[in-house]
Amino acid sequence: MDERTQTAQELRRLADQLDAGSDFGDEWLAAAQRAVHGCWRGRDFPAGCRALLDLLQRPAAGGAVEVQLAKPNDESTVVGVILCAGVPEAVVKYRGDSPAKAFREECHYVFAEQLGLGQVVAPCVAMELTLLGAHSFPPSGGSLDNCVLELLRKHTAAWHAAQENPSSDTWPTHVWVTIEKCVRLSTSSEPAKDAQRLTNVFGCIDLMQAYASTPDGRDCGEDALLRDWYREEPSDADFYQVLSRLDVECVHQLCILATITLQRDGGPSNLMLRQKENEEKSIELVSIDATRVLNAYPQESLVLREKAEKIGPFTYWYPACIELPQAVEPIAPAVADAVLALDAGEVQTRLARRLLAAGVGSSGAFVRAEAEAQAAGARLRQMQQILSTGRPAARELCFRVVPIWQADYWAPSRRIMVPFRQIEAHMRSGGTAESWERRCLQRCPGDARAHTQGEQSRIAREFL
Repeated sequence: MDERTQTAQELRRLADQLDAGSDFGDEWLAAAQRAVHGCWRGRDFPAGCRALLDLLQRPAAGGAVEVQLAKPNDESTVVGVILCAGVPEAVVKYRGDSPAKAFREECHYVFAEQLGLGQVVAPCVAMELTLLGAHSFPPSGGSLDNCVLELLRKHTAAWHAAQENPSSDTWPTHVWVTIEKCVRLSTSSEPAKDAQRLTNVFGCIDLMQAYASTPDGRDCGEDALLRDWYREEPSDADFYQVLSRLDVECVHQLCILATITLQRDGGPSNLMLRQKENEEKSIELVSIDATRVLNAYPQESLVLREKAEKIGPFTYWYPACIELPQAVEPIAPAVADAVLALDAGEVQTRLARRLLAAGVGSSGAFVRAEAEAQAAGARLRQMQQILSTGRPAARELCFRVVPIWQADYWAPSRRIMVPFRQIEAHMRSGGTAESWERRCLQRCPGDARAHTQGEQSRIAREFL
């Protein structure tokens, strides 16, 4: 009997119990959760997710595929990078023994697709890896022993075994993961040199690490990880140039999505740089690691990370897309038109269905899914109402829908990890990348700078 048939029978049995007015106890709840889990396993995937599943089914024999462990930035945990013929194709985020984060992240990507904003979110799929015995989600065809998925399972099991004795009662028998498309700066064309100097050893870079790799970032105490120190060192001018070339529509799309989903983990370390296809001088941003999204929390209950004594469900990291200089520009016409064209009721219904499946195994999943979908729908409707009467700046639009972000934008306690405000002011005053670099040098002169003697001499010759 296949899984779909089993799920159908389970649902029919539950329906019969409902009709009979049975007393619903723990056994009924467990059965309902199994049924919903079956529906989740049979869910539809957007094209980006299907491509990841196809990758996991590829043969891994011959050494063409490998998994490397890495720590992308100071805030992240260890991740696995799947490389095919030396090219990073996917990143594995280890989410522990609960499906909540992995399911929520996949749901966020699917929801972005439904809103027409899938291009600003990295495709991902939620999956359970068993660390003992056969895998719980084998590919539909081919040999399990020779596929990328099995290589990943074995690698993960070996890693866990290295951390803890496998004979221990606490050693996990399974782990939930998010398989996420690796966002590289460029996949086809030659990237611009200033952007290329910012990338890490995998050809990827997030906004936080891009800044940390510059002299100004290091002077501010930021650590650049996964750097290839044999490559030419990026300058402060390089970072400024890249930031000034961010695609305006892309930034506005990120602001729209973050507002509708009430994103609480959209800091600069969760925004990856990607060169716009066929446009060397334009850079896009792609959101990753969106696990703190789509909740029905009252906005007033949110606590900025810097104000929180410990990380809890209401803790949030300030959304970096709102801080970017491009966010001060009037909302792009194409972005505004796309938002106005959405059917908020249909969006809300489809999101509720996806959230219900994502809530499998948790108490109150039915009520929570409906509440979260209603909250997202309300934010979308409010945004549409504002856009129907005018075209405010993207940042202003976000603040009008989520006022707590405006209050915390000016909060003295907020840690400004990247000097977006100063760069924005510099841009608006007509400043150049070179004058920004000079300003950075003047702010931290002499031995406090990471510039070499030759670099300081070059700046002096150009501007003094």
